[in-house]
Amino acid sequence: MPTSQVAEALFDAHAQKATGRLTCRFRGKEARLWFRDGDLVEVEGQFGIATPLQGLLATKRLDLGQLDALWARGEVAAPEAETFEELGIAGSDEVASRLIVSVQRVVSRAEAATFEAVEVAGPSVVSGARAARAAFEAVPAGEGEAPFIRVKDLTAAAAWLSAEEQQALKDLTEFTPGERLSSAQRALMPMLLRSGALDAVPAEVWRREQEERRRKEEEARREEEARRAEEARLAEEARREEEARRAEEARLAEEARREEEARR
Repeated sequence: MPTSQVAEALFDAHAQKATGRLTCRFRGKEARLWFRDGDLVEVEGQFGIATPLQGLLATKRLDLGQLDALWARGEVAAPEAETFEELGIAGSDEVASRLIVSVQRVVSRAEAATFEAVEVAGPSVVSGARAARAAFEAVPAGEGEAPFIRVKDLTAAAAWLSAEEQQALKDLTEFTPGERLSSAQRALMPMLLRSGALDAVPAEVWRREQEERRRKEEEARREEEARRAEEARLAEEARREEEARRAEEARLAEEARREEEARR
């Protein structure tokens, strides 16, 4: 199972407000993500599990200067709750950071995932939307050219995007090359597609369809030019015929006049 499908399984757990356990597997090892009503409660297992400090560093809740201070105090292995309080880090932030980074590390490695509906105890720590976003951000960029995309319904992605991110995407009402998006936006593209916020067409399909559209337009243009040329030819032919008719009528009228004069 590609890592993108593991992220999709996590997305579905949130979208369906599921309660249960998502078991991810990597080389015979397991990691378990526990959900209640679609929100993340805990991440535990044999691979990809972040320590509190790894979580805080990765989410930029802790800087290197603060880490050096912890090294100097010998508290890197197991910092005390009072230490986090001294650093201005709430216990809930420490747990949430650890879970978010664990999700990303598990998803980036997992080879398969299965969800099982079971009872889950404990409080929800991270919203399912935030966990799903973290999962998709951890999926390696796919090979090949990004698809052409356009906004379909950004309200479908309101739970995943900030107001600034929605503002940056709202003008994409016409199909646009996905290559023009920022790397952060491209990382979220699979999630936005799955949520129904975006429409997408593979780049090769888009180019083929555009080439076919241009071919048909050119064919229609040529047909229109041929139609107009034929209309012009027929109009010129009718004009000449009309001129010839009038000339003939004038000739006959002149002959009749002369004959009338001769009889007089």
